[in-house]
Amino acid sequence: MKQEELILNKVKCLLKRINASTYLNKYGPKKYTLAKKVYALFLRSEWKCSFRRTVRLCKDIDLPCPSKSTLHYILNKLPWKWIKNMFMISIKKQARY
Repeated sequence: MKQEELILNKVKCLLKRINASTYLNKYGPKKYTLAKKVYALFLRSEWKCSFRRTVRLCKDIDLPCPSKSTLHYILNKLPWKWIKNMFMISIKKQARY
């Protein structure tokens, strides 16, 4: 569980460095922060599985994870500029060709 908390803190730090808000939407109930949703999307890409399977695997290892429809919604609503900036920040050095 300690490893997951460290990775979640790294995601929070990345979002803070690109000046992202805590919640993507200012309306509606706020059960999960943007960091937890992005963390679940990172896990989905790492595991190379569907949204449903990601939610099921997260619940199996006791990680807080939003529903599959929420993950799909946040993936569509997340600005591509933020994703690109998070990748640029996380790269230490750029490769020279």
